[in-house]
Amino acid sequence: MQFEKLLRYYVQNHSLTLSSLSFTGFSLFTDESSIETDKKGSKLSASSEAKATDSQIPAISFALNVKGDYIQVKTFIEDLERSSRIIAIDRVSLQADKKTQGREVNLLLRGRIFYMGAKT
Repeated sequence: MQFEKLLRYYVQNHSLTLSSLSFTGFSLFTDESSIETDKKGSKLSASSEAKATDSQIPAISFALNVKGDYIQVKTFIEDLERSSRIIAIDRVSLQADKKTQGREVNLLLRGRIFYMGAKT
């Protein structure tokens, strides 16, 4: 999977230790322009069909846990933000690693990688 290779590349490039990496399939995120609204702008309905249309962007959710020094972790996150892929970082959790007396940190990161499928 390209996305896994991309994440593993960033982990290796920053000399981090990867504890876990998981993916949870893909979901479709609907563009707000395709949601019906009433005259006051309240949402009435949105299509939740499992097939992509021009107003839906498919994404794969991921979670990873890495360990390294603070600067390595910081630049890892910066590289994700600058990636040529659109990556949304939904949750970041940092904890000092007690085993190393705080010299290293554990990063738990959850996010989504968006992609455009081939048009048929």
